[in-house]
Order: sequence, then structure tokens, then C-alpha cells
Amino acid sequence: MKRIDYNFTRRQLILSMFVVLCIVSLLEKVFAIEANDLSEQQSKLGITGTQLGLKRGLDVAIPGEYRDAFGRLRVSEQFPLFFSSNVYYNTDSMISLLSGVGATLTHLPNESAVSLQVGTANGERAVRQSAIYVPYIPGKSQLALVTGVIGVPKANNVRRVGLFDDKNGIFFQVSSTGVSVVRRTYTSGAVVDNAVAQTSWNIDKLDGTGAFKKTIDFSKAQIFVIDFQWLGVGRVRVGLDLDGEVYYVHEFLNANAFTTVYMSQATLPVRYENLNTGITASSTTLKEICSAVVSEGSYTPPVVEFTANNGATTDAITARELVFAVRLKAAFDGKENRKSLFLEGFTPLATGAVLVDVVKCRTPSAITATWVSAGASSSVEYSEDISAITCATSTNIESYWVGSNTRTTAPCQGCSTYSNPNRLISQNIASDNSDIFLFYATSSAGSINVSSVAQWLEYF
Repeated sequence: MKRIDYNFTRRQLILSMFVVLCIVSLLEKVFAIEANDLSEQQSKLGITGTQLGLKRGLDVAIPGEYRDAFGRLRVSEQFPLFFSSNVYYNTDSMISLLSGVGATLTHLPNESAVSLQVGTANGERAVRQSAIYVPYIPGKSQLALVTGVIGVPKANNVRRVGLFDDKNGIFFQVSSTGVSVVRRTYTSGAVVDNAVAQTSWNIDKLDGTGAFKKTIDFSKAQIFVIDFQWLGVGRVRVGLDLDGEVYYVHEFLNANAFTTVYMSQATLPVRYENLNTGITASSTTLKEICSAVVSEGSYTPPVVEFTANNGATTDAITARELVFAVRLKAAFDGKENRKSLFLEGFTPLATGAVLVDVVKCRTPSAITATWVSAGASSSVEYSEDISAITCATSTNIESYWVGSNTRTTAPCQGCSTYSNPNRLISQNIASDNSDIFLFYATSSAGSINVSSVAQWLEYF
């Protein structure tokens, strides 16, 4: 039986249902119609799904794809937390990890995609993931849409797409045993992958035998859908968007099921991963296309504001000199530092006119500096004395003049938008080499004394 086009018909059906129920409600009052007669009306409308109660026992059944992870109707504005595309090679919001001589990343400009390829050797690995760990807001539904070509099963190779890192997450997986959806958890102190094979998906297997009457082909490009409650014990749904309609295929029901949280944290990166678990017969490719993560139903950022300065100390500058810097600590609260630093501003005070440059340094190395913690409750450290540094890439994100004895800062462009990648820094995949914000001052004439103050937000 062919499924109807719900893009128009389902909405029309729901509106019609409300009209019918209003009429039934009026008749119930006038003729004392029993509430159980409504079931016949709903049956005639063909509506199925979780019910939304109205009054006096009259229920409206709203299909699952029109409700967020908390069961609320998807009528609210979505707040973007992260997005990535590859029309141009995206190295600002995505970072990578390659292991093995056969592991490569190749931008495919005509396809607006990136190819993650591994050779045939055991252990070869190619990873692309969001530079930030996308913050989860308790009580909000979080929705991820990730597109790519995950491919078909292959001996001694695993490909993964979703929201995950090495310890926790939710993702689609293709391995030698087939296609599965996985809930990864580190709650025991060891990584455990709870994989559910396609043959055991509890909503629809998308093999043509289920209610959707759809057969999925993972050798083709797909839109992978993940939405979830966390709160430590919430529900997780995974599915695919086909022709503009979301088909949820499996849900992980975690409340009333475990004695602990279902994964250690819900603030996770978007990740694509291609890994050889043994010797393969040929090279293997995973294709990354596009991704987006949104918070559904308004957004209150989980942030704490901090500042750091060099006190009464001043730097005497005669040319362009590096006067201050901030970065993420390698570890925070006894584990990897997965917070993000959002730069609000740099407000120096100088005895003469100076030109200020704010530079984002990616993948730094050869650093000579003393680092000072911004506080026990902060995940950031700062330096006043960097004498040497090399950046794999660097971007000047702000330039402005500061007058004599006048504290000035440039307007923060995009400060209200968390997804502005130029104002964000984070740790690398191993959490051992943070990007850095560097603050330079250039003297306009002669020797000028400069004192420094930096302000930032820490997302957790």
C-alpha cells in the first residue's frame, strides 16, 4: 500500500480533525453524546499516534514527526546551535583526525562534500567532527540533521554518522554485520556501544515490510535525523528524512529502565568516522555533506561569564607586539575539557594611540609562554608573556584603534549568535591542544604602555 504524501495531506487531515472534534463537542453538549462515540470519528479520520488531550475525554492524535523529543508540537522557532556545509572546504567549524598512511580527506567542490577515505590497513581512521561540542539545554528538545553517504556493510570496516565522540553519543553505524543505530555510553568508566541492528528497530525497519512501506538504500545520500531528551534519562529517537517527511525508525526509551544516566553527557559534537577494524579488501569511503543542530522551543544559553587581566602590569610596546592570549585548559574538573570559549571582547588601556588586532590561532605549536588559570571555576587559562608561537592557520577577526588613556573595545559582531565560528575556540579531538585567541597591539608612535583586559563566555 503506497503511503500518502503527508507534506500536504497530513496537515489538511489534522485541521479537518479539529473541525470535526469541535462539531462533536457541540453535539455532545446538546445531545449528551457519550465520549466513547468519539473513537469512531477518529477511526474514520484514520488518525493514529500519541494523543494530545483536549477536554472531556476528547483526544486529538498528533503524528510523532510533528512533535519534538518532549512531545510538544513543533510550532516553535528553532534556535541554531551549529551548522556546517561544504560548498567551500569547511575548516572553520569542522576539525579532523587522520591515522594511517591511507587515511585522507578530500574536498569534492562539485558535490559540496568531503570524502573521508581509509586504505586497507588495520587501524586506519579518518574523522571529521564539529570543532565545538554542541551544548545541550536541559528541558529542551535537541534536533540534529546530518547528511552524507554512509555506504553498505564491508568486512573489517566501520562507518559512523551522528552526535558522538569516543565515549558517548547517538549515531548510525555500518559495519561488517550490517546497519545499526547505536547508543554509546561511558557511565561505567568504559565505553559501551549499545547497538540495535536494523532487523530489530522498534518503529520501522525501512526494509519495505513495515507500516511505512519504505526501503532504504544506504549506498545513497541520506538525511539522518536524531532528536532527544537528555535530563540524564530521557528518550532518544533516530530516523531518516525522505522526501521532506521524517520517518523515525527506532527509539531508545531510557526512563524507568536504568539506575543511572543513559550516557555521561549530551553536549556532543557532530561526527563522521571511517575506521578499519582489520585488513580490508579495498579502500573505503564515507562522504560528509552537511549538518545542523538546533534547540527546539526557545533557547537560554548555558554560559558563565569570565574576565582576565594583567593587573597593574603594563607592556611597553614600540611596534606590533603580542600582549595577551587566552585558551582552553587541557582538562577541567578531572576530565577532558569540552567547553567552548566565546570571545566577548578585548578592552586594553594605553598611554598612546594603538592599533589592536584580535587573531584566532588554529592548531598552535612551538609555544613559549607561561599560562595562568582564570580561576578554579573557569575552564580557561591566559598568558601575558608569549614570546613564540606558530599557528597552522590564523584569522584576524577584529581590528580597531584605542585612543590615549581611553578604554575601548570594538562592537562584538555576532555576539548574540553562538554559531559564529570565528568567535569560538575549543580543544582538539584529544583535548590536548586548544585553539588560542591572540591580542596584538601596535604603537602609533614611540613607546606606549598597554594594559590588557579580556572578556569571554564559557559554554558547557
